Amino acid sequence: MKGTTITFVGTLPPPVHGMAIANESIIELLEREGMKIHIHDTSPPAKGTTLSKHLDRIKKHLLAWMGLLAKGEATVVYLALSGGLGLIYDVITVALCRARGLHCILHHHAWQYLAKPNFLLRAVTRFAGKDVVHIVLCERMAERLTALYHVKNPLVLSNAFLLQAQLRYGESAGEVSDLPARPRFVGMLSNLTYSKGTDAFLKIAEASHAAGLRYKFILAGPCAEETLCRKIIHAQEKGTITWLGPIYGPQKAQFYKSIDAFIFPSRYAYEAEPIVLWEALSHGLPVITTPQGCVPGQVADAGFIVGSNHPEIFVKEAIKVLETWQRDDSQYRRLAISARERLEGEIRKCRINWRKLIAHLQSGYVTDRESYHG
Repeated sequence: MKGTTITFVGTLPPPVHGMAIANESIIELLEREGMKIHIHDTSPPAKGTTLSKHLDRIKKHLLAWMGLLAKGEATVVYLALSGGLGLIYDVITVALCRARGLHCILHHHAWQYLAKPNFLLRAVTRFAGKDVVHIVLCERMAERLTALYHVKNPLVLSNAFLLQAQLRYGESAGEVSDLPARPRFVGMLSNLTYSKGTDAFLKIAEASHAAGLRYKFILAGPCAEETLCRKIIHAQEKGTITWLGPIYGPQKAQFYKSIDAFIFPSRYAYEAEPIVLWEALSHGLPVITTPQGCVPGQVADAGFIVGSNHPEIFVKEAIKVLETWQRDDSQYRRLAISARERLEGEIRKCRINWRKLIAHLQSGYVTDRESYHG
């Protein structure tokens, strides 16, 4: 039945980060399907002290819980799960849903509790019970969720599917003849932190310059870590990189068009399926990255996965790849062609699971679910 009402609980922009962007997209997709959405945005403010951010987050969760306890708001709750200690809020949310007899959809965005068992996530899955839909971003997440927490039949919905409207899906990324004779411009876009590997990117740029490689390195994104910001500014003053600062919308699209390859040296423990990698692949850019979370399957044969996220090892391996591309561009061209096909294949694969989810919601949330996995 059309007009199903869903209560959404989770973070939305601002601040801008991958999980918030994905949550915003899922709301838009559900609304296009005729769903009515009550939104409880639990994002902390972008600015303020650590204490003030925590107090604001507590306040927003209290409002969400009051909404869940109020009769008539919704029968289905869509909860975007946090990572780390943020799961404490999620345990309470799921417990309230169980007490009220509300159906839950739990969307997993973090890898941290899939790398090793987490007692808070175990509490979430136990309170949620069996009559719950678990959404994950890739097959590897599904396998880990089943192995560690005995969750049956998780639904795989990649960020590529959720963000297809923002990505270049359906557009031509150009012909093979459009590829550069040799890759020259290498970029990275992220919230610039040590855990995202920004320091490794700076070292790659410096090592490339020292080795006489003919690459130019372009860095984009906001920086909030003071010591790292100083290093970025110093590298720009030396001429080893160009830093664009925060970029959005047309500026971001132009950034991807201006580079030939994308480097993402993330060692962030929560990294699952980085949106920036889908953005790069959608522009036909080969990537050099780490094996965090879903990344190996996400990149597949459209890039180079360094076996370690240790900065020194990553820098050495990335330089080897760049040297190879400069000597002989045949490998680079193969990866670029694969990158152009990667996004469409992922979206096509997830479309079936999306239709299954919508069918359940529109039919009044059938409890005897068929398998979503596969």
